[in-house]
Amino acid sequence: MEFLLGLDQRLFLLINGWHAPWADALFALLTGRWVWIPFYLWLLRCLWIDQPKRLAALLVATALLVVFTDQSSRLAKAGFKRNRPCHSVELADRVRTPENRCGGAFGFFSSHAANTAGIAAWLGVLFWPRRKKLVAALLVYACANAYARVYLGYHYPGDVLVGMLVGAGWAGLLLRAWKRWSSKFYAPA
Repeated sequence: MEFLLGLDQRLFLLINGWHAPWADALFALLTGRWVWIPFYLWLLRCLWIDQPKRLAALLVATALLVVFTDQSSRLAKAGFKRNRPCHSVELADRVRTPENRCGGAFGFFSSHAANTAGIAAWLGVLFWPRRKKLVAALLVYACANAYARVYLGYHYPGDVLVGMLVGAGWAGLLLRAWKRWSSKFYAPA
């Protein structure tokens, strides 16, 4: 375990240590909420076009997915109590926080990574293969958010990796439930 934690720390310092003013601004923007509104509207439009009769149910399912991923992260943070890198005494003088803020004390696992990976996996499967460009955009969305969280000093790479796996896992469970439920109430799409 010490080997993995040391590797996580070294990889964090590598990613967080690479910086440029333009990258600071870009990654701060990418991890924000409002910048993604046009993307979310595009997703909503595509859902409305592809699945108009199921739109309300899909939106409720997506909201439930975010609640599950977010609450899983909250429980894990309270249980594992792994300090964020920006709160680490050991790394205090080496962590860059371009936004000059750090977030809560604990960071394992990243709720941003869980939420975005969950949404990307869930909608990616629903849109595949009709909208391959949208699926690619979903993958970029999840990976950009995860990388930004490390770059900005909020999380270790392991925090975002586990978050992405948990998000994808919740998406997989939701997909199984969706297939069972939707086959009972809707004709095949």
